[in-house]
Amino acid sequence: AFKKAQKEEEEDQQVQTKAKSRVRQLFDQMAGPDGVVDRTELNAKLKADSEIEELLGHKDTNGVGLSGARAMGRVMVLFDTDKGDMGSGVGKITWPEFEAAFKKAQKEEEEDQQVQTKAKSRVRQLFDQMAGPDGVVDRTELNAKLKADSEIEELLGHKDTNGVGLSGARAMGRVMVLFDTDKGDMGSGVGKITWPEFEAAFKKAQK
Repeated sequence: AFKKAQKEEEEDQQVQTKAKSRVRQLFDQMAGPDGVVDRTELNAKLKADSEIEELLGHKDTNGVGLSGARAMGRVMVLFDTDKGDMGSGVGKITWPEFEAAFKKAQKEEEEDQQVQTKAKSRVRQLFDQMAGPDGVVDRTELNAKLKADSEIEELLGHKDTNGVGLSGARAMGRVMVLFDTDKGDMGSGVGKITWPEFEAAFKKAQK
């Protein structure tokens, strides 16, 4: 397990090093004779492909129409952080600014991965706490947790079911259907949730 974790860490570092090198190449390719990237040079790259957006973890701007122009403007603001409406001079991006934007994006991605890892660990704990001796979660076990608190609903990005009255029973039934995806009206056996089903529902919610 330790060797596997060490290998994954090394691979992650290699990816980061490669990305950092590519970021420098991108800047040098776009920069004019003055050694900075202006709005026109940045927009040309944004229109050409989605490489910058992907490295930032953003959706492709494509630059088409008014919405595209606004999207490109938002990317410019991410980079051009000098004081003043237009940054350094008139919408100029220096290398330190360009590098800082990607470092920030990388940090945010790492933090997001940490949150996801923590959530995945909690999902496994939840399943093990609810599951009976048979290693699966039945309707009664799931409903007991749904009535106790809103943790499952929050992890799924849903409103708290609370389980009160007919509407509560229906809401709990809908949560059961989210998890119990085996063929047949009641899933595996009679409303049984396996670990792969439980995990899959949370993975789907994360997308």
